[in-house]
Amino acid sequence: MSANWDALLLAYLHDPPDKALSIRGHVPRARDNAKIAVGGHVSKSVLEEAVSEADPLASIIERLPMPTAGD
Repeated sequence: MSANWDALLLAYLHDPPDKALSIRGHVPRARDNAKIAVGGHVSKSVLEEAVSEADPLASIIERLPMPTAGD
């Protein structure tokens, strides 16, 4: 199974690292980061399509109680 590296990068970068510091305007910053990563124009719809499945799963995983080391 080969990976779609562009889709993987877009899913990883769909929220910029500084989103928590400034939620307003994070989508254009995410597109700017994605353009650099994939080397071309990335529209809002392409970014949304790439993360349509990954984003909800990541949100679910962040909210699950995870075991801590040593338990």
